[in-house]
Amino acid sequence: METLSIMAALLLGAAAQAPAQEPAAPPKQDQPKPRKQDLTELSIEELINLEVMSVSRKEQKLADVAAAISVIRGEDLRRTGVRSLPEALRMVPGMNVSRIDSNKWAVSARGFSDRFGNKLQVLVDGRSVYSPLFSGVFWDQQDTFIEDIDRIEVIRGPGAAVWGANAVNGVINVITKSAKDTHGGLIYGGGGSEEHAFGGLRVGGTSGEDVHYRAFGKGFSRDEQKDGHDEWWQARGGFRIDWDASKEDTITLLAEMFRGESGAENAIAAPPPVFLNFGHEMYEASGGHALARWTRHLGDKASVSAQLAYTGSTIHTSYFGEERDTVDFDVTHRFEPLAGHDFVWGAGYRLTKDDLASTFSVTLDPEKETDDVVSAFLQDEITVFQDLLKVTLGSRFEYNDYTQFEYQPTARVAFRPHERHLVWAAVSRAVRTPSRGENDILLTAAVIPPPVPFPPPAGTLRFVQINGNEDLKPERLLAYELGYRLQPVESLSFDLALFYNEYDDLRSTEVGTAVFVPGLPPTVFLNQGFDSKMDGRTYGLELAATWQVMSGLRLYGAYTYLRMNLDADGDSTDPTGESVEENDARDQAYVRTSVDLLESVSLDLVGRYVDVLPTRKVESYVEADVRIAWRATPNVELSVVGQNLVHDQHFESNNTGLSETATEVQRGVYFMATLKF
Repeated sequence: METLSIMAALLLGAAAQAPAQEPAAPPKQDQPKPRKQDLTELSIEELINLEVMSVSRKEQKLADVAAAISVIRGEDLRRTGVRSLPEALRMVPGMNVSRIDSNKWAVSARGFSDRFGNKLQVLVDGRSVYSPLFSGVFWDQQDTFIEDIDRIEVIRGPGAAVWGANAVNGVINVITKSAKDTHGGLIYGGGGSEEHAFGGLRVGGTSGEDVHYRAFGKGFSRDEQKDGHDEWWQARGGFRIDWDASKEDTITLLAEMFRGESGAENAIAAPPPVFLNFGHEMYEASGGHALARWTRHLGDKASVSAQLAYTGSTIHTSYFGEERDTVDFDVTHRFEPLAGHDFVWGAGYRLTKDDLASTFSVTLDPEKETDDVVSAFLQDEITVFQDLLKVTLGSRFEYNDYTQFEYQPTARVAFRPHERHLVWAAVSRAVRTPSRGENDILLTAAVIPPPVPFPPPAGTLRFVQINGNEDLKPERLLAYELGYRLQPVESLSFDLALFYNEYDDLRSTEVGTAVFVPGLPPTVFLNQGFDSKMDGRTYGLELAATWQVMSGLRLYGAYTYLRMNLDADGDSTDPTGESVEENDARDQAYVRTSVDLLESVSLDLVGRYVDVLPTRKVESYVEADVRIAWRATPNVELSVVGQNLVHDQHFESNNTGLSETATEVQRGVYFMATLKF
């Protein structure tokens, strides 16, 4: 954390010197156009032509992208009243979101849902937040000032050709607003039955005419769920600076820090004579990040950018501890080498260093390690026939410390027979590299006391242990996708995506040999270990539709169909393939109605259906949320939000991946007031 403090101080110092380096002068470029803030004010045409950048690391119209991509706008977050990033992702077809307890989620795209899901790349402002410890995301650590989120771009399907390993089944990129768009002040606060209390303050402005800034602080306290002792609080603060250094150059500096505690009910394996520890625990987590980005605009389709990011985090629990520092450096260059070719290439380097605290139940050897990844990518979008046919070819190349060299190519075709029709297809290869935990862990999953005293075997003490494997193979995906976007009339749009995925060398958990150790009492170690003896196929469809019924009334609907078929190799002893198949809902549906009742009153209704999860023993359920808001003045808004209104409480998951007990999501209501100044 000392490194973070030093870097933040340097960024602040650079910002303070910026005006002195270039005196104030008349504006050098046009000011950004005012944005329409109300969701129902944007036409369907404007919605499908929003600019996105996550597919190819360049700005593209959503309607032209040859990939399954969804955009959650900041206005969607405001009007639905969600207070966390995982909850926002329920809006996206193909996403699987299950709340495990008050502070933990299982989030995935196109299957393989788990708290430690490892096939999803997540970025915030282009900075990767996945953990090398398990190739997943600690969702309770991912937050920001939600009112400053511009949009969340979600790619369903592989994005590894651009974003690298772990972007196997999807990519989530949270993009915050430029400081140019957050001048003035905003303060909000509220509370209720589940969201006990929350509040935040943000102020923004300019220094001279070229430097724009904002700073914020926020915090929340969330109630425990049904019989869960899983209460949660967190405080966070940060800043962002956007500097127009010249007509061609822009510099962005940002940093955040947070600290919080999360509760849980634990059942942890313990040494004899205890065998199992039960108890309520508050986990501590803290950390932060800093980022500096320079971009030079070289023309209409030409630019170069460089980004340096640092992320630090600390986690302390009764069974495990981690301190991690990560530095990422990326360079991206876009240019047009020939007419009809839009070429993007880049290179990156990641260095991550950890210091892990082992216990009886979780041991990692070695406890300290430094890993790095070197990568490069290239992508060429070729216009074959103007406004009719485009082909995109590209690949990413990486060298890592676990599986050495990996390549991840893609080929995409976009065919537009009519201005309101787009057909696209893609074939992609993606790789998930083994994580630090999978390589080096020794997990004591259970200690089983002897049922009777000596002699053996009845009086034998048994330890169930899971061992890491340094020879794990990378998990490989070959994905086939087909999509169709249609706008039959100005007020209606459809987005359909079909996919078929083939997986090889998926991680399996194999039953090993039993080791007998004589003594008092005699002990048997029942060993299990990770291996790469699972293959699989998944297929499905994702459909979304938006209908502008009339001015001030919009309907949105989404449906997801998913099927999974996993097979263990002939010599595998892993029995979990069928259970993993049933970890995700086969059918999901999401509907939303946004209504402007009066000029100052808005109403949003959300309904969602999730099919049964047999492995997790979760019944199918229907839930509903509602938000009604009154804009008392142009700068004051009062709102009431009801969440999970159909049931008093219900389970969404019982899969935690470790020792915590899943809890039932409860019905909740909260009030919120927002003031702009």
